Amino acid sequence: FLLTARIVRPINQLTRGTEEIGRGNLDYRIDVKSRTEVGRLAHTFNEMTGRLKEAQKAMIEKERLNRDLEIAHEIEEKLLPRPNHRIPGYDVAGFHQSARVVGGDYYDLIPIDDEHVGITVADVAGKGIPGLVVMAMTSALLRTHAPSYRSPAEMLAELNTMLLPNMRRGMFITMFYGILHLPTGRFTFAGAGHNPLVHFRADTGLQSLVGTKGIPLGLYGAGRFAEKIANQSIVLAPGDGFLQYTDGVSEATNPEMEEFGIDGILETAREDCARTSREIVEGILERVRLFARGTPADDDITILAVKRAAAVVSETGALRAGGSRK
Repeated sequence: FLLTARIVRPINQLTRGTEEIGRGNLDYRIDVKSRTEVGRLAHTFNEMTGRLKEAQKAMIEKERLNRDLEIAHEIEEKLLPRPNHRIPGYDVAGFHQSARVVGGDYYDLIPIDDEHVGITVADVAGKGIPGLVVMAMTSALLRTHAPSYRSPAEMLAELNTMLLPNMRRGMFITMFYGILHLPTGRFTFAGAGHNPLVHFRADTGLQSLVGTKGIPLGLYGAGRFAEKIANQSIVLAPGDGFLQYTDGVSEATNPEMEEFGIDGILETAREDCARTSREIVEGILERVRLFARGTPADDDITILAVKRAAAVVSETGALRAGGSRK
């Protein structure tokens, strides 16, 4: 009887263990200390249960992380202008694509009053959730305070002052911000360490780079930042336009690790300047795709194109901007 009990009891414990696992109880451990085959089997069973428990925890954490990233991506999409964004009398097209689930690029069109619109393109150095938090904070601050400033340089300086105490070490933002005066086409802008503006003209077909002088947001205090930044301006005649973009475009690479460069953007602007803003943006994206030859994007890609509507002649002979011939 005693011999039978020594054999049957551990087997019963093994049976109960399998039943507990079947119910999802991965905390259950079999208390069999004998050095028999049954004891070794119980030890293996306990190790297996422990690994299952760890795998379950890892799966739950992965699902939680995936859900967090989905929510972050939804927030990122809501920070960008709607696809049908419009500026009266102007043709506007924007494109944004994150290299990861959550990126750090951002662009926006900000109504200031009936005659002025703020236009910005920015790149947060630091992707993922931290970059998204900074991007969301920057967007909210700019939208709140932009109507109070007519100087882009002063707006960026104020933005730097507000952001600096909240920036993590090693994180900064390159930003381009300008104010478009709709009736005249005058575009006044400043840059905080961002890429130069590509300005193209309808009458000559020429394009030019207009560099900005500022330093990135979040690196230095008000005094040094204000010393470096300054306003510049261009005037968009009917048919003229400009492009602004992030490093993901100019620094896109091919299998030989060559960069697309600003020359590729200028070439597209020269060939496509008579086309719509949407066609210009799509042309750049197609050139980047052909150049990369399948090389995965290493950085987010953002492009914004703005063109002033071309003047057309009505049947009375009067010039008016945009629209169809009447």
